[in-house]
This record gives sequence, structure tokens and C-alpha cells, in this order.
Amino acid sequence: MTDTIETKTFILRPDTDINPVLCHLADNGAFGIKLYYYSDEIIYMIKSLLDETLKIVEKNELRNMIYNGVKEIVINGIKANLKRVVFKQNQLDLDNLDHYTYGMNLFRDFLSAHTPEEIEKTLIKNGYELVILCAKVDNGLRIEVMNNCELCSIEEARIRERFRLAMQYKDLVSFMDDHSNHIEGSGLGIFLLILMLREHGIDPSYFRVGKKYQGYTVSRIEIPFNKDFLGIRED
Repeated sequence: MTDTIETKTFILRPDTDINPVLCHLADNGAFGIKLYYYSDEIIYMIKSLLDETLKIVEKNELRNMIYNGVKEIVINGIKANLKRVVFKQNQLDLDNLDHYTYGMNLFRDFLSAHTPEEIEKTLIKNGYELVILCAKVDNGLRIEVMNNCELCSIEEARIRERFRLAMQYKDLVSFMDDHSNHIEGSGLGIFLLILMLREHGIDPSYFRVGKKYQGYTVSRIEIPFNKDFLGIRED
């Protein structure tokens, strides 16, 4: 996989002062933030950074699409990290379908039984993190979300299926009519982002999930500003 965006990375916690990040963004047209878990405060700070980025590149009309897409990827990535902790604690195999089904029930129980602060401490203790990188590039914008666990075979298969389904539909109503009874929240999020990309005339192939890079799983959204934009092409 092609190397990721190079920029200074700041730790993001609920009590973080984001002004240094905003200053770095203003000076460099890029920012990097590292977080361990999410809260309303952290999500709001991410939104502020993305909004300021789009203001700099004069693409305010993309605010809702970018924010909702990045938020979805961030939450899914952090949950994937936490899933590894829960499965390891219970000696479960992520690539075993029976283990996976049982483990997901334990994962949901863990989420409901612990506060965000407790979950953050658990993820830090176990060495899991998530990094968001964002940069203005030639004729476009590139956003990468990286969490330091690689997808298991079941997760990879489900992501491929979500993309396959999303590419078959042109609107949310049709999609929900056919799949509302069994689609997971993350599957709906992928569909919504693909739909929003189409609505803005952006090729959905500029959204990629699940690329592997030095022990990380990388999701990338590329936004071309004109026909001269050259995105990252991968096998």
C-alpha cells in the first residue's frame, strides 16, 4: 500500500485544547490526531477540524458528507479495536464464525456495562489507538483513518458484501426497504457515504476501506476538486 499522509499528529482527549491543531492546519493544510475512544466532546472536536479544513479549501458544501463519513469510520474503527480486547479476554477466535457470533454478544455487553472513560483506559492498556490524517493535496483532499488492528476474514467478507450491496442502489429508501431487517449500522453507514459521494458527483471508488499498512487497517476518502486530481490507485 502507498505510504500514508505525513503530518504532525496530536493526541485528542475530551479535555484537549484543539487550538494548536487548528494552528498547525492553518499553517500546513493538514492535521493528524490520535485518539483511543470517542465521546461527544471528541466527535465535536473532529467535526470542528474537518469543518475548518473544508473552509480552507473552500468546499463548505461537503461538510455534512465528510463529517458523517469520517464519524462512521472512526466509530467502527474504535469498536474493531475494542472487539479484539473482548475476544482476547475470552479466548475467542475472530476467524471462527461460531466464536465471532458469541463474541459479538459479549462485545455489546461490554459496551453497555462500561463508561467511555473505562473503555478508553482498557484500549490504552491494550495498546490500541486510532489515527485520523487529513491533508489538502494537488487538486483535492485526502482523509485517512487508521486503527491498529487488521481485519479478520469475517470482517473483510462483510465489508465486501456491504460495498456490493451499496453499489446496487441509487437511493436510501430502496436500500432500506430491502435490507432494514438485517443490515448492521456500519453497513448502513457505508451505504450512506457512497450515496452522498454520488450525489456530489464523486466516484465512490475514491472511498476505500480495509487496506493494510504496517499493522493498521486504513480507510481512505479522497475528494477530487477538478478533473486533474490524481487519487491513490491500489490493487
